[in-house]
Amino acid sequence: MLVKKSIFIRNSYVLKSWKTAHDKYIELGLSEERAAEQSDKDVTRELEQGFQSLELKLNTVPCSRGDFAFTTISFGQWNLKDYAPFERKWLSKINTVMLQVRRNGHGPHHKPVVFPKLVYLYDAPQIAADQYSSELFDEAVKTSTECMYPDYLSLSSDYGTVSKLFREHGVITSPMGCRAYLSPWHDEKGRYVAIGRCNIGAVSLNIPLIIRLVQLEHPDNWRTAFWTELDERLEVIREFFKKRYDIIRHAELYHNDIAIAAVEQDIDRVTAAKAADELLTLRGVRASFVLFKHDTGVNLSARSLGEINVQLIMEKLGGGGNSTTAGGQIPDGTVDAVREQLIAAIDQYLEG
Repeated sequence: MLVKKSIFIRNSYVLKSWKTAHDKYIELGLSEERAAEQSDKDVTRELEQGFQSLELKLNTVPCSRGDFAFTTISFGQWNLKDYAPFERKWLSKINTVMLQVRRNGHGPHHKPVVFPKLVYLYDAPQIAADQYSSELFDEAVKTSTECMYPDYLSLSSDYGTVSKLFREHGVITSPMGCRAYLSPWHDEKGRYVAIGRCNIGAVSLNIPLIIRLVQLEHPDNWRTAFWTELDERLEVIREFFKKRYDIIRHAELYHNDIAIAAVEQDIDRVTAAKAADELLTLRGVRASFVLFKHDTGVNLSARSLGEINVQLIMEKLGGGGNSTTAGGQIPDGTVDAVREQLIAAIDQYLEG
């Protein structure tokens, strides 16, 4: 259960920090009660600064496309049998501080940020049986009165797939930043995987517009024609994503942090550019290059997080752009040949 595991890891570091602070104050001669009180204050302040920093980074540092990472933190659920009261106290404290930081906001006007999305996992039996879970629920409700967070997701409801998976399999289904969920899926051993399944994001469809279009084109049977039109549009989206990820699966890492995808198919520029953007989201990748056939030549799409100037690299191949977004076109070349030219250009840039 990934969400539960992440909470446990974070809590283990908190407990280590508390013990370090406690030992320090005992050595300084403070009483047990005073040492514990001061250790609580120190660790709480560290948590506040940590969440403030996380919020600032997620809401002020865009990717190369100019948008921000859609992220979600789901919280509030733990197995009471797995944790001692002191551990449950800090599990609750971690989440309480997160809520307090959110409602206190940032800047002179204390405006709450957008990301990460906060989703409170409401588990009625847990709240009834655990003091710390009950206190956290009250903190969540208080936060809701001051800002539009958190979202609430019931794990004890008789309705909904999310609750059913939790009640029957103990699986937490955490939504994406846009509040969309992956559909239920289990592996060959029957283990459900609700997060981390190569999430390709959400696609928006303007259903009212599609209905109106179908009504104009098929006034006599628009209700039937709507489903045909919707299926066609969904298939277009599906094929687009298949092409994008077919490019990504060809990618290789050069110098451990530069992704190069060289494909022989003749694809459109938009798909290649989206694939280059997607490669930048992979951990450790600082720059990405997509090479693809176009007529008798080869086109290139380049992206960077900013540390590597892809414009300078593309200029060595006759292309251009800016430091984070660039491209080029080489007529009458093969993908393999252009790939070798690109690697040489990258080496020249890194050596220079």
